[in-house]
Amino acid sequence: MPAIYPRAPKLSASSLIIRIRVSFVSLEVVLPAVKNKDGLSHEHGNLQMWGSVATIAIGSFAYVTAEFIPVGVLPAIASSFSITTGDAGLMLTMPGLLAALGAPCVLLLAGNLNRRIAVLALCSLLVIACGISAVATQYAWMLFSRCLFGFGLGGFWSLAIALAPSLVPKEMVTKATAAIFAGFSVALIVGVPIGTFVAEVWNWRATFVVVGLMGLLTVIAQYFFLPSLPAKSRLSVADIVAFCRPSSARISILLIVLAFIGHFATYTFVAPLLHHAGVNGEGITLVLLGFGLICFFANLIIARILPNQLYRLLIANMLTAAIALLSFLLFADFATPVVLAIAAWAFAWGSLPLCLTAFHRKVPTPNEEASSVVFVVTAQVAIAAGSGFGGSIVDHWGLLAVFVVGGCIYLAAIGFVVGQGKQKVEA
Repeated sequence: MPAIYPRAPKLSASSLIIRIRVSFVSLEVVLPAVKNKDGLSHEHGNLQMWGSVATIAIGSFAYVTAEFIPVGVLPAIASSFSITTGDAGLMLTMPGLLAALGAPCVLLLAGNLNRRIAVLALCSLLVIACGISAVATQYAWMLFSRCLFGFGLGGFWSLAIALAPSLVPKEMVTKATAAIFAGFSVALIVGVPIGTFVAEVWNWRATFVVVGLMGLLTVIAQYFFLPSLPAKSRLSVADIVAFCRPSSARISILLIVLAFIGHFATYTFVAPLLHHAGVNGEGITLVLLGFGLICFFANLIIARILPNQLYRLLIANMLTAAIALLSFLLFADFATPVVLAIAAWAFAWGSLPLCLTAFHRKVPTPNEEASSVVFVVTAQVAIAAGSGFGGSIVDHWGLLAVFVVGGCIYLAAIGFVVGQGKQKVEA
């Protein structure tokens, strides 16, 4: 994913620990007890089951944290290797490109390999990549480590999304997926602050050591909690192509493209918008942190009502985002309305990937991993395209134009959802 934090928030050690603790304690919201027909909890089985989900969520936290870590230390890295900040930016763009490649390649190469081993290998790859980054003495080695990381990122996300149905009963898949996405949301909140804080206490290399240790702890937790996960079938290119044939799959892909382009074309320019509205540097940092926190809790809240309200939630989330983005055209000069609109936008976006995943899973397929691969590849390509598209609009038509275009993209997406109808969306 592209860099979306133009300014790294600075946090004290105590406040950083509190944020992490509050975020992970909140995971309890989506970890219900499994009960038998008499309503009694199977505590040991429940611990094992949700422990396995938690290790995947922690893995997503570690991977996404590693993705954003360079944002806060980019100037220091550029100085160490005597390169420009623009060249150092390749550390952020290359992983995204390799993730789009890694998503299908990892699962195609995995064949019939037990998915537990595959997850352990991919999280171990995160540890190796961070280790190379920490000791790299030449920028070429740094880029190599980031490409290695990106390849693992794509493979991990493909497996993470596909594994939820294998880890919990069918009626709890949505909550398990929400827990996994919660790791992503937490990383957006604390990823850059962690990098900045560690770099200020030690140096930028220490940030990769810390994330590598996170990855190592994740591997250890997965070793103890992840059960054996035999491959249900061997993924092939034909499976991926077959998944994309139904009209429902093409609609799902289109919605993913529109939603992610609409978001990342605009979110990249939140800081300039806030600056335009008169919000100062520290205020911008707080708004960005608030955006991440709202996304996190929206993801957990919506997970509770999603199974029976997917059609309404898709429309409501995208309509809220569209109204928020279009409102900037009217209120861009006023800080309070802008901040309130950003808060509404954050709540809408916080659960939208979860809603899109739920809709994507409704596409009939004999291979769940084919569905996951298509989702991850589409999202990664859309993220890269969205950032580039947004930059082009700002260069040619100005800052506010990108938010108008983003709002119109969401309105177009709503049109496709309405065109499908409630019965098809919730079938």
